[in-house]
Amino acid sequence: MLSLHEAQKLVTRAIEAGTAQQVPVAVVVVDPGGHIIAAARMEGAGFLSLKTAHKKARTAAGMGFPTEAIAHMAAEDPLIGEALHGDPDFFILPGGIPIVKDGRAMGAIGVAGGIYHQDQAVATAALAHVFAPFPQSQDA
Repeated sequence: MLSLHEAQKLVTRAIEAGTAQQVPVAVVVVDPGGHIIAAARMEGAGFLSLKTAHKKARTAAGMGFPTEAIAHMAAEDPLIGEALHGDPDFFILPGGIPIVKDGRAMGAIGVAGGIYHQDQAVATAALAHVFAPFPQSQDA
């Protein structure tokens, strides 16, 4: 599992990346069970951003795939999209990435507040700064 220190570093780096892109974001880092370890919402981020970031992180942690990959799977197979759409705990827009260290699931990061490709870029940047080299998650 991620330490509180690592989770806080991820949140800080994500906030820095959002600031650099001039995108106010919310960031949530969860453990493998989807429970919040650390979270923050920048001034100007929408009031639903924190909830959405948590859902993205929970989805990535629970499914073991980045939400971006899950979105692609759902686009290719409408049955997957319908199944996930019916579950209020899942959110499949990009911005959620599982964190894998030494082949073990450690949790996930979720970012929301920008356009989904901005959220994905912020999450990726945070992971790249905290875990070098970037911990590779499974692709769909």
